[in-house]
Amino acid sequence: MKKGWLMAAAVTVMAGCSMNPDTTAFNAADWQSYGYDQGTHGRVAMNFDQQKATSDMIASYQQGYAQGLQQYCAQDPVALGKAQRAYLGVCDAQNPNFRAQFSEGLWWDDGASLD
Repeated sequence: MKKGWLMAAAVTVMAGCSMNPDTTAFNAADWQSYGYDQGTHGRVAMNFDQQKATSDMIASYQQGYAQGLQQYCAQDPVALGKAQRAYLGVCDAQNPNFRAQFSEGLWWDDGASLD
């Protein structure tokens, strides 16, 4: 009897592992949080053309992304460049000088000698 229950449990676990996650299972708060995370890290906004997402999910993601992007773009672009961070052009619309200032930081020379 115990072997039967154990086998049933193992099959259930294996079936659960083989399933692809359903993006529609996430609620609006999850999508907003995900969008915010993407924005604060300066990532390019997600393309929903191939996703199974409702209009509410897309709106939640976009709201979170806009909030996160606002926070990301408020940073000092020169400091981001000095830190050798990647920049994907996501702040160009908000600050036309962001890319140039970021590049300035990439090439920053603090005058320290390499000797």
